[in-house]
Amino acid sequence: MGTSQSNTNYQYVDNNQFTGICYYRIREVDFEGNSKFSDIVSVVFGEKLVLTLQQNQPNPFTAITAINISIPLTGRVKLLLYD
Repeated sequence: MGTSQSNTNYQYVDNNQFTGICYYRIREVDFEGNSKFSDIVSVVFGEKLVLTLQQNQPNPFTAITAINISIPLTGRVKLLLYD
């Protein structure tokens, strides 16, 4: 906003599908190239920990089948298959 003395609101939409705590700060750069950072602000995003396990393909099968799994976060998963 240049040398404006009035308050200005800015908006940023973070489209990452992250759950947990994210930390944000703003870097302000003036016309001379000088910069400074705002205070760090933390934002807690809700838990969307939905694990999706789809039906195996083909079904029935004899020797080989495929099972698609959607896991929203990195971590350990144990999958047990029974005959």
